[in-house]
Amino acid sequence: MESKYDIEATPVMKSSDFSSNEQENFIKRKIHSIDKKLALPCVILLCIAVIILVFGIPITQVIIGSIYFNSCPLDNRLPIYLVIAGIGTLICLTFAIIKNYGKKSNWWTFFLFKSDTLCLIWFITGTVWISHAKKRVQYSNPYDTITYCEHTVITCVTVTLVFSYGIVIGLLGYHVES
Repeated sequence: MESKYDIEATPVMKSSDFSSNEQENFIKRKIHSIDKKLALPCVILLCIAVIILVFGIPITQVIIGSIYFNSCPLDNRLPIYLVIAGIGTLICLTFAIIKNYGKKSNWWTFFLFKSDTLCLIWFITGTVWISHAKKRVQYSNPYDTITYCEHTVITCVTVTLVFSYGIVIGLLGYHVES
């Protein structure tokens, strides 16, 4: 009894139907088309990650410095350092974006140079403050105001300074090679 719907078989290509060179070319074309399809999403994800990292660190500095503003009696300048470093970095980023993508003007270059100089001086100041604080800090007894500092403050200052050192060394290496 024949069915109203005949099942048609999908033609199957046997490996003997292609020469080995044609098979390699076929595979290469398929891989290349997959690479093209994945390239744009990977670039977009990478750009989003860089933007989050570049703007996330100074925003985190401002937030941590604000939340723990009075939580470091060992050196009450460390939360202040975080807030000012975060705001300064955001200002530098804003000037850099305007200078590179906005209306071309020497004023933006001037403002960027001044803000970068202030950020560099503040970076060096923060390095001195954290190096003195790390020698004496303890995290367990908040009533010992001579040596206590909130662990989050010290960690945030240290991590952002290490990250900043990496950027400075990377930029110096980049400019030396150029």
